[in-house]
Amino acid sequence: MHELDLNALAKDAATHVDRLGIAREDWVRLAKIAEEAGEVLGALNKRDRQKATTADVLAELGDVFLAALVAADQLGVPPTQVIAERWAEVSRRRP
Repeated sequence: MHELDLNALAKDAATHVDRLGIAREDWVRLAKIAEEAGEVLGALNKRDRQKATTADVLAELGDVFLAALVAADQLGVPPTQVIAERWAEVSRRRP
């Protein structure tokens, strides 16, 4: 497996979404994360009923990741910065 440049992928994914004609507005690009998360839950529900596989769940989860990258690009922040800053805070939490 090769190393992935998340910042470049965010730009590429945003360009792809632009080509699909999805509005370049904050609420549209960020709402896509919630939509995709709902699809993860739908796939998980189907998997529990043996109508989907873990691969189906992971495919939907991948869509959540891609939507989050596009959202970060929309907000003008490199995703690696968002992740690093958030992890710095979350990693300090204690039970």
